[in-house]
Amino acid sequence: MIPRHLIIGVAVMLAITLGMSVYVWRMRGQAQQTETPAAYAHPVAAPVQGPTEQVTIYVAYDDPGLLRAQGARIPLPAGRQERAQESMYIWWIRGWR
Repeated sequence: MIPRHLIIGVAVMLAITLGMSVYVWRMRGQAQQTETPAAYAHPVAAPVQGPTEQVTIYVAYDDPGLLRAQGARIPLPAGRQERAQESMYIWWIRGWR
């Protein structure tokens, strides 16, 4: 027999997970494309060699409570971990502006 406190704990974690999923889904639906201001339109030197790919980077803006999608064309390496690191690097360069 499964103890009652274990069933309650799992049910609470499942409810939290479902609630967070709904919240993220709604935030993703509110994502807005923003235009890059002309002052920040200069190209960034790519540290990686290879073909460029279009990626979407989601940047959270806490003050208005928005999640905005920003597109970028960046050269990405073949490895999964390296691709994630390069995407975060591009976010760091373009995301704060």
